[in-house]
Amino acid sequence: MRALLLAIAGHLTATLGLPVYACPEDALAASVRLPCLSVADGSLRVRALAGGRREEELEAIVACHVEPHNAESALSGPDGVLELAARVRDALEGNLLGLAGMIEAALAEEEASRLREWRGRTLLSRRSVFRYLREVTP
Repeated sequence: MRALLLAIAGHLTATLGLPVYACPEDALAASVRLPCLSVADGSLRVRALAGGRREEELEAIVACHVEPHNAESALSGPDGVLELAARVRDALEGNLLGLAGMIEAALAEEEASRLREWRGRTLLSRRSVFRYLREVTP
């Protein structure tokens, strides 16, 4: 999981040119620059296959965060959370990130955007869950 999160963070930083923090969104430090992304681990499922092989399904959660100075543009403007989430999808959908054994990468779910209080500030955030399938051989 660690290698996956680091690969996602590195790829998104290089592709989108935004700060990416490898931590759950609720653990973002007060010093983060906005807009930004956070990457966190999701669930891990393992299935045994023939010949001692196994299949691992890993989930990674990527959250987009913007500070809403204007509610409409923060949601649907050119630098809004919807556009940022679309750029994340484009960067990760189908991208195996060069990781050994990875055979599939797909968006599994995207939650609705939400306003929330964070360290005395208001954030508009949107979370996407990506599923990665990896085959591990003995």
